[in-house]
Amino acid sequence: MSVSTRESRYSGELGALQRTYETSTDSVLRSAAPGSDRARAAAAVGRYETVLAGVQIALGRLRAPPQASPLHRRLVRMLTRYGSEVRRLIAALAAPARVDARVATRRFADITQGTRAQVRSTISAIGVRVP
Repeated sequence: MSVSTRESRYSGELGALQRTYETSTDSVLRSAAPGSDRARAAAAVGRYETVLAGVQIALGRLRAPPQASPLHRRLVRMLTRYGSEVRRLIAALAAPARVDARVATRRFADITQGTRAQVRSTISAIGVRVP
């Protein structure tokens, strides 16, 4: 397989993962919005964690071209840290007496928006290196 074919394949697969991540993120932000019902938020975040884990696994299996490897590793680390935050929210929503659901979902929304911006920026930077 030629270098340009591998780069094109990487770009396509990365783009597909980004679309999955974005669609799922939009959905969870609507379902687990601050003020939403604890049970509904917990169910939505649980489904989201499953999708996010799949994106993380697929991203970890992608072989980035050398010029994108440092950014690809950054993206993997970023989503790994974010996955930990998602699991913390799931635990907080499962323990009603411990955390106010509104506080937990607000924090989740803030972290999610920040991570989303970082993911977009990193993928854009990869796109510059791997057209």
